[in-house]
Amino acid sequence: IEHTFISVNENTTNRVRVIAVNTMTFEKYVKVGLYNFDYLIFYRTSHHVILGEHDRSSNAEAIQTISVGKSIKHPNYNSFTINNDILLIKLATPAQLNTHVSPVCLAETSDNFPGGMKCVTSGWGLTRYNAPDTPALLQQAALPLLTNDDCKRFWGTNITDLMICAGASGASSCMGDSGGPLVCEKNGVWTLVGIVSWGSSTCSTSSPGVYARVTKLRAWVDQTIAAN
Repeated sequence: IEHTFISVNENTTNRVRVIAVNTMTFEKYVKVGLYNFDYLIFYRTSHHVILGEHDRSSNAEAIQTISVGKSIKHPNYNSFTINNDILLIKLATPAQLNTHVSPVCLAETSDNFPGGMKCVTSGWGLTRYNAPDTPALLQQAALPLLTNDDCKRFWGTNITDLMICAGASGASSCMGDSGGPLVCEKNGVWTLVGIVSWGSSTCSTSSPGVYARVTKLRAWVDQTIAAN
């Protein structure tokens, strides 16, 4: 699964900065978390999406670079509670699907992913909170899901039914992973269950990471794509 995820990049004085790791849901749509984007406006001339990348230090990968056509923020996103932490990016041109670029299945509204289920998150985020730089190679970690009741033992009333938690088991998402995927295998198919949202400020591996719950956001995603 390490080749199914992509990055949104920003050109800053001839340098490229990764500002989020994301998941492609359809040929023309990418979803990200909003937690990193409170003050970010997408400009078509300065933001683009890179697909098919695994090693950011390599020039040998057959990546696709596509401009951002449109970004659509969830109208009920709350930067205080971090509820509805999702933004859709419509690509200016469709992605070319191949063995390294493929969409992920979205969890259905009615799907249930129980606590204890082992899932996987990926990203180019920091490998420790005080690391000097992000890794070149895409990282991934297997994490168990927590029930929201179990997650509240760590995060209290900050946890809402729009969130799902995973981790507290020796691995964690970290800064730079925001917007990335939490996928679980359902009936032999990798399914997007969560979007990296927030967690420990020190990326503690004994505290669960918190993800936007896709089952609660699926209806908005479907409606938004249909209308755009």
